[in-house]
Amino acid sequence: MELDSSELLKRFVAAGVGIGFIARSNIEEISCQSMVAITFADARFARSRHRLRKDKSHSRAARAFMEIR
Repeated sequence: MELDSSELLKRFVAAGVGIGFIARSNIEEISCQSMVAITFADARFARSRHRLRKDKSHSRAARAFMEIR
């Protein structure tokens, strides 16, 4: 499941719903031991980022996003 909120992800994990992937810098609870961090050897995670150009045609969603930026 993909969640929009780091807080919601942490609540699901704390409730025992499953595991989650989140940046260590976003978890204060590890020091309280309500969650534990598991280190993956040689793990590499990547995110895709895209740039929207104003001179190209875009979907309605992309145009709406550019209007709020």
